[in-house]
Amino acid sequence: MRRHAFAVLVVSLLGAAPAPEYDLLLRGGRIVDGSGNPWCVADVGVRAGRIAAVGRLDGARAARVIDARGLVVAPGFVDVHAHVESGIRRRPTADNFVLDGLDTAASMHPTSAGSSSVRGSPAPHHSPSRRDR
Repeated sequence: MRRHAFAVLVVSLLGAAPAPEYDLLLRGGRIVDGSGNPWCVADVGVRAGRIAAVGRLDGARAARVIDARGLVVAPGFVDVHAHVESGIRRRPTADNFVLDGLDTAASMHPTSAGSSSVRGSPAPHHSPSRRDR
């Protein structure tokens, strides 16, 4: 009886599919990393919302695999001169920026003292100004 139970346990463990290494795997994309180096073809493994590996990940498994051959894979883009102040009121979801790959925008916003300060944007909600009322 013990031998039978052991054999069933071994067979079930061997037959069980191993957990995927990554949540998302982008295969064969043109990697543009923003370093100034030329692009290269590679795979990108993402785990828990973070890039976990970049390179040839031939044997890797993932919960979701995207064939990125012929596509550019980049970590996101920053626009340091966006002028988002009025546009964010018309499109609070900032789809016009997000669809272009922009994930961070910085804008020179005038302060009450007349100088400027850098503020990150877009924000999902805004406080109405006097012009909006």
